[in-house]
Amino acid sequence: MPEKSIVGPLVGPILVAGLTLAACGSDANVVFDEGTGVVATDPEVVADDGGDKVTPPATVRLDLGDGQRTIGDSMTFVVAVSAPGELDDDASYSLILDGTGVARVAEQQHAVDPTSIAHGGVQSIDHDVVITGGGVGEIVARLVAVAADGSELWATADHLQILADADDVFVGRAGLLALREQQLRRDLEQGRVTPEEFDDLLTELRGGGATSEITVVGG
Repeated sequence: MPEKSIVGPLVGPILVAGLTLAACGSDANVVFDEGTGVVATDPEVVADDGGDKVTPPATVRLDLGDGQRTIGDSMTFVVAVSAPGELDDDASYSLILDGTGVARVAEQQHAVDPTSIAHGGVQSIDHDVVITGGGVGEIVARLVAVAADGSELWATADHLQILADADDVFVGRAGLLALREQQLRRDLEQGRVTPEEFDDLLTELRGGGATSEITVVGG
């Protein structure tokens, strides 16, 4: 039986199994079926094998915390989990964090107390991530609800993309192309490229669309 979908709001291209996918709108949900490998956008979540769709009753938000942002250092990410209404007391809720590419985390599972996040409450968890070298990566925080019989009720996720070079680590959720633009602007401010080179590179970047390879300047 295939595993349930991983779903979450996302802007820009995402990495799944090392591939960069096309951009999604800011209100879209990204659905990755681990059994079939199919990726699609859908405003609702396929929550059970019967094909019924429900919107997850909770949200997960992944943000960069304070601290160093260089290769080899431990970077802190903050995950906030909340639910606007009540949650099923008979279900269990887990937060799972993982990283791809240059982002290295030991996949960790944290228990989430439904009473602490219900009715607008927030449970925040700090998690350290090490950026191992220059390149691209992604951090994923996934909130999963499991019924008493062990079946998965629903899941929702948030993602952050990472672009790292020898000097900086750029983090965002607007996609890798937006991070590459930040990197180019840094290079312009520091005199690594001329204004003419910057304009040419920016035009090339914006006209090239989403790709599976991002050149790392200064890496």
